[in-house]
Amino acid sequence: MNRSKRTNRFLILGLAIIGMSLVTCEKDKNDAPALPPESAFVMNFGDFQENQKSTLTQSNWSAAAVTVGVWNTILGLTLAVPVASYIEAFHHEPVRVDNNTWKWSYTVPVNSVNYTADLYADVLDAEVLWEMYISQEGGFSNFLWYKGTCDILRTHGSWTLYLGPVKNTEFLEIEWNHDWEKNTGDIRYTNVLSSSEEIGDYIYAGITTDTPYNAFYDLYDNSKDNLVKINYNTATKEGSIYYDGLWHCWNSNLEDIECPE
Repeated sequence: MNRSKRTNRFLILGLAIIGMSLVTCEKDKNDAPALPPESAFVMNFGDFQENQKSTLTQSNWSAAAVTVGVWNTILGLTLAVPVASYIEAFHHEPVRVDNNTWKWSYTVPVNSVNYTADLYADVLDAEVLWEMYISQEGGFSNFLWYKGTCDILRTHGSWTLYLGPVKNTEFLEIEWNHDWEKNTGDIRYTNVLSSSEEIGDYIYAGITTDTPYNAFYDLYDNSKDNLVKINYNTATKEGSIYYDGLWHCWNSNLEDIECPE
């Protein structure tokens, strides 16, 4: 008799645990996926925009700023709408479209023009598929400007960006990684425009835990098979740039110095 009661208790306890697990799984299933971090889409160029005035004692830092600035200028013109639309998504809540699909919908102004953004997320087990459709007030509508994938934990992923509604062709591939525990990560922009002389060029940037430099840029010119490397410290602003087979360094005042051994 006691054995029977004990068995029934274990059975009831087991059913209760299973029931709680099902409720938990259902709750998780009903939650919208979180957006990949802003750094998974938007590359930071801010550390080389603070002082664009070149001096004789800041030639090394200036060389780095100009090199990064070329990419910043090009991307600033072509990515204004995609970047603004992605950043704006963090200020809005999604609605559920169907069992696996969520949608963020909002309006974002860019250069005094309003754009409607519809960002879709399709959750497929441990992966999320993203698609951003953009419409211009008084202009084009429902243009798929970029799409991407990431793991459900948002530690790595990729994006494909199109040049724009006038010329609907793949323009830029983005690959990214993010470590939430260490607050580190990297992002690479690669030119994939088939008609471009710069196809294959890339800029690769990241934040690390390395010392003394905890941040970097790698800039590759495919036509010349030339790689420029930049390392710097985000706090002190000290850094170095490698080109023509040599490292060139600067201190926290951005002034040229001999590179440490």
